[in-house]
Amino acid sequence: MDPNMPGMDMDDAKTNEAHAVHDMTPGEHAHNAHIHMTSPRPETREDAAHAKEIVEQLRNGIAKYKDYHVALADGYKIFLPNLPQPEYHFTNYRNGFLEAFTFDPARPTSLLYKKTSTGYELAGAMYTMPKRATEEQLAPPHESLHAACESAA
Repeated sequence: MDPNMPGMDMDDAKTNEAHAVHDMTPGEHAHNAHIHMTSPRPETREDAAHAKEIVEQLRNGIAKYKDYHVALADGYKIFLPNLPQPEYHFTNYRNGFLEAFTFDPARPTSLLYKKTSTGYELAGAMYTMPKRATEEQLAPPHESLHAACESAA
């Protein structure tokens, strides 16, 4: 953060940074300022098929980002690169903005990387949805996506 940025209250910035780091640590993420999971509900065949389709589009869309340099060149920025984290978020704020209007599984808001001795290893992706989105718009339920992701790995 640039401490000379006009209007930037560094106390607020540090508080927001602390909240973001807390929200990204492993554990229960059912509802917090950083992430909201859909409520559990019975999975349907349609949910499972939709989740599998999303995972395939995601896999094809992020394959090029196995090389984290490509992500950086495409506008992804590392969030808190000097703070040790289990997974580093490389965020593309333009993609986050676009997600307010349309969902594209091949255009994640953030790429998740694990730090290695030689750089970063791609571990997954995250999307942004507008706060006004309903649970139905977030379908399929996250359990279906997690299962599809695990079976695709």
